[in-house]
Amino acid sequence: MMNPRSCLAAIFRLCVLSALPRCLMLGALVGGFAINGLADSKLDTVLSYTCGTRITADSPVNGGTRYGRIIRLQNNGSANGTLLATYESWPNDFHFYKSTDDGLTWAQIGAPILSSISGWVMKVEPDLFELPTAVGNLPAGTILLAGNCRTNDFNINSHRLEVWYSTDQGVTWQFRGVVDKSTNQGMWEPRLGLSSAGQLVCYFSDERFQSSGYNQLLGERVSPDGGLTWGPEIYVCAVADGAKRPGMAVTTKLPNGQYVLSYEGVGFGGYSQAHIKFSSDGTNWGTGPTDLGTAVQTATGAYVGACPYILWSPAGGPNGTLILSGQFLINTPNTDREFLINTNLGQGNWTMQPAAVQWQGGGNNLVGWSQGMIPTADGQGVIQLASSQITVSGNVNNNELLVGREQVIVPGKSYNVANQNSGLALEIPNNSAAHGVGLQQGVVNGGPAQNWTFNDLGNNVWTVTNPGNQLAWDDSGWGTNPGTIWEQWDYNGLPVQQIKLRPLGNGGWKFISANAILPVAVANAAKTSGAAIILWTNATTTEQNWFPSQPDLMPDAYYAFNGNVLDGSGNGNNGLPSASATNFVTARNGNRALQFNGTDSYVQIPRSIGAGTCFSIAFWMKTTSVGSAGSVWFNGAGLVDGYAPSTLNIFGVSLLSGKIAFGVGNPYTTLQSTVA
Repeated sequence: MMNPRSCLAAIFRLCVLSALPRCLMLGALVGGFAINGLADSKLDTVLSYTCGTRITADSPVNGGTRYGRIIRLQNNGSANGTLLATYESWPNDFHFYKSTDDGLTWAQIGAPILSSISGWVMKVEPDLFELPTAVGNLPAGTILLAGNCRTNDFNINSHRLEVWYSTDQGVTWQFRGVVDKSTNQGMWEPRLGLSSAGQLVCYFSDERFQSSGYNQLLGERVSPDGGLTWGPEIYVCAVADGAKRPGMAVTTKLPNGQYVLSYEGVGFGGYSQAHIKFSSDGTNWGTGPTDLGTAVQTATGAYVGACPYILWSPAGGPNGTLILSGQFLINTPNTDREFLINTNLGQGNWTMQPAAVQWQGGGNNLVGWSQGMIPTADGQGVIQLASSQITVSGNVNNNELLVGREQVIVPGKSYNVANQNSGLALEIPNNSAAHGVGLQQGVVNGGPAQNWTFNDLGNNVWTVTNPGNQLAWDDSGWGTNPGTIWEQWDYNGLPVQQIKLRPLGNGGWKFISANAILPVAVANAAKTSGAAIILWTNATTTEQNWFPSQPDLMPDAYYAFNGNVLDGSGNGNNGLPSASATNFVTARNGNRALQFNGTDSYVQIPRSIGAGTCFSIAFWMKTTSVGSAGSVWFNGAGLVDGYAPSTLNIFGVSLLSGKIAFGVGNPYTTLQSTVA
């Protein structure tokens, strides 16, 4: 296939992985840092920091910003991967935003006034849903919007739960139908979903049956035609004791085919503890409407309450991870805003992990109200929308909609941890098994010296151990001063080995020593391999920021080209350089990279890498060449070439007419980037 003599003149590093690698989102640090011992996290809790950024600089700030909702388009052709978001922004109705970079930046696409009848406007409690298949006469990819339509006079307690639809990715909207309506009686919080039978379902809170003893109940209606008409109301959770108010239903589907529904248990005692119920078809829940389901909590009894939102993420293995947010955090010494996560399909106890958005309380009772979430594009993290208090011209009764992201850290899973400033990994020097060895940073290779298992002790207290030598991160000599060496030591689980996780809002974390109350950092903000890992005074500089990689993702081969072509993964897949592939040049971070001459320099790697399985190849390069012209990838200047004696298993990546091209054989198929 591609002649090595046509290979592109470039500077390279190459990594071959057994699965698609996760991109590290290296955004800016937002907010400060604090640890305190005050109990619980509530609406009046004022944090010493805020984590998250306003969805856009010109997005509204007012007294009623809440109900953030976000979806990722998956059935819209070239628009797939685009994020759409909306939220309630009283009195300005719904605002719509989109992101084409997985939520890092956003642009407003509209703020329409949606009114199906005179005097009524879609004002509160929006929900977004993309149809995965055709439903009724609506094609797959149609975006549905459910909301609570009301008059401008909020003293009138009348409601219309309406559904609108968009066929242009949320730019314009058309009225579809009315799920239900009430006169002088409350109806709230519509949530859309699809049943196992492929029918549209709307779940909602209903106050219309108080005379029958139901202070509020959760109901659902099923539409046989994609929202034009709706069947009779079915009770999902209903208790006729005149007190209990199950409400704010959110649903998600599990990998075993089950559905799970979260709701707030208002009137159940305590702070409206979140509960979950299960269904095999998305319409019949638990053993019936009087079945309250399961109260969600940790092993120590901590729980989230009020305005819960549940999400399933593929992070953590075959069962994935359920993530639950709420307005209150109860029975804990923490005052951070926390998720509860579960890797057992919702069964058993849950683990506490800080939320992606650390929103401010105090002065506004709508903060933290129903926080929408989706998984990040790689499935290993979460993107969250949450309302946060903000003071404007001395008025504390305002809030704003913040967006943040974080990598999910699953208890018992192993991670590679890269530093934001240097791009290098936290590792054990020479993979030593001796206790007292100070940790350092090194070129990312995913090898055993860079594997770290996070162990949950409860209340966002963790220890971190190497799965090979079983030694733990440790604060050398119980030191509490900046500059203390971060080392490995025999596991004891004491505060000297404990850390707290602090989210950055950009996908990364700070690791805070529970003993020293100082963050883990790279000494002198160094960008070179071998630099020491220490504890240091908290700052907003990025040498204190860490990005965990996908759990258990080990490369088959890693070529740093830092002076040689050896395989850094430990698997022995060393490269074989051509006679001219010897020019190692100084790279930006002080290490080296291999420069190819564009004519006859190349490195041959074993064909056995990834043989018989799916695999991916990631590489970093710098070049001024535009490559060659042509219509198939092997006409271009070669970057990576997989050659076999037949056309059955060939593949390659090249620079073709100034664009990146990827191709496979049998038949020849080439994909080319759209941007040069």
